[in-house]
Amino acid sequence: MADKIEEAPVSEKLTDDIDGCVSSKTTSDENGNDNSNDNESPEPYFAPKVHLPIVVVNTMEDNEDVLVELRARIYRYDDSDDEPEFKERGTGVVKILHNKKTDLYRILMRRDKTLKICANHHIQSSMELNPHNNSQKVFVYSTLADLYEGEITPETFAIRFSGPENATIFKNAFDDAVTNIKRKEKEQQLKKLDEVDCLTKDLENVNIIENKNDEKQKDED
Repeated sequence: MADKIEEAPVSEKLTDDIDGCVSSKTTSDENGNDNSNDNESPEPYFAPKVHLPIVVVNTMEDNEDVLVELRARIYRYDDSDDEPEFKERGTGVVKILHNKKTDLYRILMRRDKTLKICANHHIQSSMELNPHNNSQKVFVYSTLADLYEGEITPETFAIRFSGPENATIFKNAFDDAVTNIKRKEKEQQLKKLDEVDCLTKDLENVNIIENKNDEKQKDED
């Protein structure tokens, strides 16, 4: 199983421009240091007339561990036009998730603000993450089944990060997931071979016993 990768401190945020540099903004900067209103009288409080129930939203990530959580911009390869090209699908936070129960790895990405899913697919042993045009912060890969807006389609994606550091973090987690999946598939294949060998030996033993019984019956006759 891939090692869990620690995220950047919560107090650091990326700028909305994925192509720009990373800027840091601390919590204290966001809250400000102005205490001029501390001595003012508080505003009157009005209790709400309608009490709305708390609604628990299921993100479908409850049984999964977050291995990677990074800002990125993702593009899908569109070959429906005369001139095929990568078209942007969304900018937001991309995650690599691991389900301990099923031992499956998944890439999930949601758009900023709306949080709508713009990429949702499992990592398979056949998948490879390759640099795009020798870039250190853009990778290209393909998936046979991406679930987007209720439809499952094969897609080729290009995913772009703010810099080489985040791109490397994503690639390491992606490659670790592929390695673990391949190891699990190999273990399953060996287990099946062992089961076949055991079944073959059992059949051979049955044949030997039957042959002995036939010979014994002939001798008695």
